[in-house]
Amino acid sequence: LYLACLQRAASVLGDAIDESMDGAPSSLQAAERTLAAIFAVLEPRPHDWKVVFDLSHPGEGSVYEAAWAARGRIAEQASRGVEMFLADRGLSDPRDQSALTAVWTGVVAALVDWWLDHPEETAAAMTARSRRLIAALA
Repeated sequence: LYLACLQRAASVLGDAIDESMDGAPSSLQAAERTLAAIFAVLEPRPHDWKVVFDLSHPGEGSVYEAAWAARGRIAEQASRGVEMFLADRGLSDPRDQSALTAVWTGVVAALVDWWLDHPEETAAAMTARSRRLIAALA
């Protein structure tokens, strides 16, 4: 049952991220669209995030493999987006990409975790909040 829930959550989340990145006019808009997509798909099932990123599962077997595949897909998506972002700024150092990917995934996880602690916030409100925070950081 857990494996089925994990596979469904990972598919919905990963597909939404892919769709948000496709055809984005800029890397910054791809980032904003990615956050909007994450909040939108999690709104009806917010704890799907925890299903995908839960580390308490066994260290081997089908659940382990599915969890790592799901996280790997999302990590690859993040890396691809960061690569676009850096390329837009004329930067191509792989270590910069690695470091910024870690920062980006940490920011996304922190925003989702904050949202889970504030269930009164809608997906639209979180998208707007994220947009404001990204602008403030930029």
